[in-house]
Amino acid sequence: MSNLADKIRNSEDLHSELYSIPEWGVTIMVKSMSARQRAIYASTLTSEGATDVDAIASVALSRIESLWGSMIVACCFDPETGKRVFSEEDLEWLMDEKSGEVVGDLATKCLEVSGLSSDSADDSGKDSSDSQTAEEEHDQNVVSISD
Repeated sequence: MSNLADKIRNSEDLHSELYSIPEWGVTIMVKSMSARQRAIYASTLTSEGATDVDAIASVALSRIESLWGSMIVACCFDPETGKRVFSEEDLEWLMDEKSGEVVGDLATKCLEVSGLSSDSADDSGKDSSDSQTAEEEHDQNVVSISD
């Protein structure tokens, strides 16, 4: 391995953030996913084999639990011990017994810390607000005819 590869390997580029969940009375350390975890997550987002809108929606809905669960298991750690908070076995009760809003917010936080949400792109300086949005481009192409 080259000196540069050693330097890259030894650098700390994974991010973490404390996340308070008042409804549960806990604070969780949310850590970003590794490159492999992100790749696995991204590969689950496609709807291969689905050909119509209903089939695509069905595939998407069936994946939400799996996506949230894998995200939460991969990213949530006890800030005191550094150990994972949840295991695969915990997902059944987490999804059946806990608030969808709270679990969804936690999954969203995991996405943000892992750089997979629009908020995280803005936070990391990757905001593309200087470029035109489709709506702005549409507005420029619309000719107003008023009396």
